[in-house]
Amino acid sequence: GKSLAAQPGMQTAISGGASGASGAAKDLGLNPWYQIGAGVLGVGASAFGASGVTSSARATANALRNLTTPEITAAQAAARAGSGVSDVLHDFGPRASRFYGPRQSDELAQSIVPMVRQNPNAAPSTLMRNQDFRDLGIAPTTGQITRDPVQYAKELNMSGLTVGAPLAQQLNTQGNQLRKSLAGLVGTPQTPYTAGNIGQDALSGIDSGLQSRVSDAYAAAKASSGSSLTVPLEGLAQDYATVLKNFGDKVPSGVRNNFNQYGLLTGTQNKTFSVDDAENLLKVINSNQSNDPATNAALSQLRSSVKNAVLSADDQGGVYAPARALAAQRFALQDQIPALEAASSGSVAPDDFVRKFVVNGKTDDVQHMADLLRQQAPGAFGEMRSQLGGALHDAGFGNAPAGDGKFNPSSYARALRNIGPAKLGAFYSPDEINQLHTIGRVGSYMNSVPSGSPVNFSNTASALGQSLHDGMMKVPFIGGLLDNFQNRSFVGNALRGTLASPSRPSQSFSPEAMAAALMRVPVLLNSSR
Repeated sequence: GKSLAAQPGMQTAISGGASGASGAAKDLGLNPWYQIGAGVLGVGASAFGASGVTSSARATANALRNLTTPEITAAQAAARAGSGVSDVLHDFGPRASRFYGPRQSDELAQSIVPMVRQNPNAAPSTLMRNQDFRDLGIAPTTGQITRDPVQYAKELNMSGLTVGAPLAQQLNTQGNQLRKSLAGLVGTPQTPYTAGNIGQDALSGIDSGLQSRVSDAYAAAKASSGSSLTVPLEGLAQDYATVLKNFGDKVPSGVRNNFNQYGLLTGTQNKTFSVDDAENLLKVINSNQSNDPATNAALSQLRSSVKNAVLSADDQGGVYAPARALAAQRFALQDQIPALEAASSGSVAPDDFVRKFVVNGKTDDVQHMADLLRQQAPGAFGEMRSQLGGALHDAGFGNAPAGDGKFNPSSYARALRNIGPAKLGAFYSPDEINQLHTIGRVGSYMNSVPSGSPVNFSNTASALGQSLHDGMMKVPFIGGLLDNFQNRSFVGNALRGTLASPSRPSQSFSPEAMAAALMRVPVLLNSSR
């Protein structure tokens, strides 16, 4: 039935030729074997003539369709595109942003207006999928853009046959093009350890510069006033006693020795505590970071207490006010960007830096870090961008050693959703984010099987089909007809990326229907003759 529908003119001509030749042999009194042979010869003679008739009929049908399909104006196309896009996005509901990124519905509609004018009867969803492929420079197949389950399944199943080799090659080319599209946004990420060192070195350098400005400001104030600014220790002494009570020997002895020299536990201050002393105490705390979570928690509390003590030293608008303001800005920036404080204290290993502060970092923290790096360390900013993009690449393509792994749309979509548009926006422009979403959608059109699609993933159907195909090819002439006039026609239509699914035409007045109607004319004439 599929064969008859695919080549109506050919089938009717072949049937007429075969029956006519076989009947003539019978009238001559030849035995059944000669009648069969004559029928085969009749098939050949009719087929050669019918192929031209079929092509002409189809061309005429296409022309008639163009004449009978009314053109629509630009305004009508825009209205139809807008309505169709709204319907598609409505179907996605709140999840639309996950798949289409920051693009607005009017922008999506505008992108398909030209195709609506050329194909007014095509489904908007099909046109949107076709536009996605075009945006990435990838040629789609008919089943991929129509998402027709039968067409999609037949394309995949056919790609396992010899006659479907062009389809198999196209699918492979699509995968390579999709990979290159993503690689263009990702760049070349370094290993997590190398990238962690790059990020930490950049942030540590930035913090060292801030600390130098604070120290210089305090030194200038001391020189102008002739006296040091004493830091009050009451709050620091209370915090220190609480940490020792809660963490005990988890506080390193070197840190305890430096705190104890000021008499914090005796109630009597042994020596003055200046801003320089506070900075040295912070360095001691940072140098005692370890892999023990309890120890690091205790040191974190002591670090915050020392910072608060520095800020409590306020001369009420005196010569130290500018220096105190700089110190407050530095500490606030460390609180705003945890990666900055981690880099200055060395509290996180380089191997874990990207995972903790970029890929899995809090969105606000990542945005602040990206802004700082973009302004003061562009090289490190580019590496962190590549690391974030690399996480998407790994989710989509895995770590295939051959570099040609199949795209996993579900894993990629999950990673894109978990990272979120705000965090992506810290490193990528809106257009680039749109492209990242387009890559995910195109990969889904390529590799996500439509519901109810009878795809044979075990390849048994392809193997059986190939065996039958090879067997038929051994039958003189007839095998060639089946191969050339049915399968090759299907493969060619699939590779053209037709906007209307063959199994579900988008218009009632199709070229196939007109071809079948026109082919009835010579059949009726031959019958009457």
